[in-house]
Amino acid sequence: MTIFGLAPLTKAWLTKSQASWPYDVAVLGFFGSAAFLTALSFRRTQQNGNPAEAWSVKVATVAIGILCSGIIVCLAQAAFGILVWREFNPGRAMEPVLFLTIIVCSTGFWTLVARSIIGGLILTAAAQLFLYLLLVVFVRAIDAMAPGNPYPNRISHAPEVHAAMLPFIAGVGLSYAAMMLWLGRKKFLAMQGMVS
Repeated sequence: MTIFGLAPLTKAWLTKSQASWPYDVAVLGFFGSAAFLTALSFRRTQQNGNPAEAWSVKVATVAIGILCSGIIVCLAQAAFGILVWREFNPGRAMEPVLFLTIIVCSTGFWTLVARSIIGGLILTAAAQLFLYLLLVVFVRAIDAMAPGNPYPNRISHAPEVHAAMLPFIAGVGLSYAAMMLWLGRKKFLAMQGMVS
């Protein structure tokens, strides 16, 4: 996960400095690895000891590992000038953090439902796509409210509208993450009861 996140550092050695593939590799690899590591953590449900404690250890281990990887990637990209702290704002930081939170909280549940890593990843991706489509419908509804907007693109891209939408999007994303974490714990404990 960390190696994928460090892919933009290769731009220094590329002949075409405008190449965007290192960023694409970083985004897909970093977030894809987060989902894979979470699914890998929940591939087996048979545990010895307290099931609630086993659930907590699994979630905490994945969360701490992903947090450490994210910090290493941010610091390395900042050290090499890829992330510029002057241009960094809370809105831009919220999106990847929210996405990672949703991945960590939901992938465990979907892996337990599918009972396989690949199935869990597919269901996680499908759920993420569904959430994204809901966001697109929401943004289009906002754009339709002001057909004669003064902005060249869409009203949802206006800075004040975009800033007002961020708390709503964060609330929906965190609500989904909390619900999936609760459902995942419930599913895990139920599976422990069946196994024991």
